[in-house]
Amino acid sequence: MGQKQLDSLTGSTYTARLEQPHVMILDKNAKRNVDAVPHYCTMHLPRGSLLELKAGIHVASIPICLSQMSLHMETYDLIRLLYEICSNYEIVEVPSDGLGETDESAQVIARGTVPLTTTKDLRTQLRRLTGFPGAAKVLAALDCVADNSCSPRETDLAMWAWCKSSLGGFGFRLATMNQPISIDGKERRCDLFFGRERVGVEYDSDAEHAGAQKNSADSARKKQIENKGYRVISITNGELKDFDQASDAMRLLGSCLGKRVRDPKPRTLRARKKLHDYITGEHRPLF
Repeated sequence: MGQKQLDSLTGSTYTARLEQPHVMILDKNAKRNVDAVPHYCTMHLPRGSLLELKAGIHVASIPICLSQMSLHMETYDLIRLLYEICSNYEIVEVPSDGLGETDESAQVIARGTVPLTTTKDLRTQLRRLTGFPGAAKVLAALDCVADNSCSPRETDLAMWAWCKSSLGGFGFRLATMNQPISIDGKERRCDLFFGRERVGVEYDSDAEHAGAQKNSADSARKKQIENKGYRVISITNGELKDFDQASDAMRLLGSCLGKRVRDPKPRTLRARKKLHDYITGEHRPLF
């Protein structure tokens, strides 16, 4: 690929934040003729690893990209990234004046987006990448990732519940997110849903910001679900931000699932506080 072709590709929205483009080089002896960060790969890649963009130009598939990225990412960032590419939302940075005339930016959550992939497809493709650098790390991170998160806060709640204890989470069995439940002919959803135990967890924005009408609708919806034999646990933004209250919510969830949540040992407690600091910190676009 020549420098002009590369420059035209890296002018897109998806690569605007890259200081330099990254290219995969399949032959270590090949002459580099472009200004880019090289990634050398001499192993055989399974079919579908490289996707043709246009004649003579290919891009790496999502599993290949994730494997490469994981080598330079903290585990928490990798898990959050996996949630986001399998989610129904996107964090978008826009100039604060809306005109692109300033370096300052604000974040907008775009909901209803189409997921880039699914956890099932990722697992299938990553298992074919045996020996590829980073693939095993991504597969391990997928053990606490579910599809269909609808907001960053839902992702935070899911990480808090499903990350293993060594990472600071509560290590509950991975279940589903926003799965439809038929209640009197209408579809209802819980942010986290444990179908076998008929238990749901819902993230609620703080009452003072939600408005009386929304709070009333949320309460009625929760009662409808509970009247059909489901247990719904609600956690507000304020509760999630408070370490003790967020932990208490998970203890309640554990009792509903028939799993006792023991007092953490010092090492687990340190990991738990580290994860809590992460999920209550700034949400920044990861790609």
